[in-house]
Amino acid sequence: MAHMVSPAGDMEVSITKVGAAKGQMFIEGQIGVWDSQIYFERKEISHLIGLAMKPSVLWFVISLPFVRLGQKLSRKKKQEQS
Repeated sequence: MAHMVSPAGDMEVSITKVGAAKGQMFIEGQIGVWDSQIYFERKEISHLIGLAMKPSVLWFVISLPFVRLGQKLSRKKKQEQS
């Protein structure tokens, strides 16, 4: 589960749905105890993509499948040793 840190306090963030409708992208979920919807216009999505094109973010996304595979193999190895 994601975690948000803010001056209002630390809260769990749960994303339940991502979609597109009426020319906007939206994310639905919970922030703390509140049901929330976040709507993005096309211009904001373009800005978000630009922010995400940093080498550190791209490397993180590219490495995810390999990290997950390593974790899966590690768990399997521990189960075999038990």
